[in-house]
Amino acid sequence: MAQDGGLDSLIEAEARLAERLAAAGAAGQATIAAAQLAVKAMESRYATEVETGTATLAARIAERRDAEVARIRAAADLQVRRFATLSGERGEILAGELVRRVLDTWNTGTAP
Repeated sequence: MAQDGGLDSLIEAEARLAERLAAAGAAGQATIAAAQLAVKAMESRYATEVETGTATLAARIAERRDAEVARIRAAADLQVRRFATLSGERGEILAGELVRRVLDTWNTGTAP
């Protein structure tokens, strides 16, 4: 009889252990599922953050580009207006100087 009681206790203990193991497995699976959801949420937030940052950077670059183009155009317009106010003789002198400098550069072998 004592042996039957011991066997019953052993079977009951094994059943309790199996229940605990099943509960621990379910808890582990729930933890994994929650972690996977958290990772997906973080990835989504990161992707949104990257998209926002990229759009902001692109806007800043476009703004700087447009400002630089406007600056270059204004400088070129100023030069054109200055050139337009030159007398014919002065323009010829400047053109001759420019040609001389270009030829000097080529003759000395320092041309690009």
